[in-house]
Amino acid sequence: MTNPDGSADGRSLTNGLGEAPKSSWQQAADGEDPPRETRTHWDYLQRRRPALDADIHAHFRWGRLWRTVGADVPDAVPESLRERARVVEAALRRAHPETEPEDGMSVIDVRQPDHRIYGNRHLHELGVLRVLLQGVPAGLDAHRADVQTFAETVAYALLEPSEAGRQPISANEIQHNANGC
Repeated sequence: MTNPDGSADGRSLTNGLGEAPKSSWQQAADGEDPPRETRTHWDYLQRRRPALDADIHAHFRWGRLWRTVGADVPDAVPESLRERARVVEAALRRAHPETEPEDGMSVIDVRQPDHRIYGNRHLHELGVLRVLLQGVPAGLDAHRADVQTFAETVAYALLEPSEAGRQPISANEIQHNANGC
């Protein structure tokens, strides 16, 4: 969890100091003083350079139920990351067809000025793609089901690109099982 004090205080976007860790990647990449959560996460990504960074969070106190799944626009990432981006995006689209916006996928395009706050361009320079799952779930069980489906989908896409569409269990099946049915 990259925002423990904000979460403990009931805030999903700001930490205990009122800073927005999720929107501070540019500060970290520029060597400025971002929120501690962002700095710690950025330092980890620079040190480890994983294939992918997953931004998973929920807003339990917002009114309307919704879910967004997103990924980098494949044509907007460096050539060395494009095939991986295509495989991951295709797998997420198949696994999560009923998300917002209506086309089922939120895309992050680093060529768009308003998308720069996410810091993806800097992650690409490290060889890292970013995916996201965010929303207002019906409860912890629903969120757990979404996270499990999301994580399994991304893992299969990275480990077995030829079987990226393979889904071991759907979100509906996980929710059905969580409800004791």
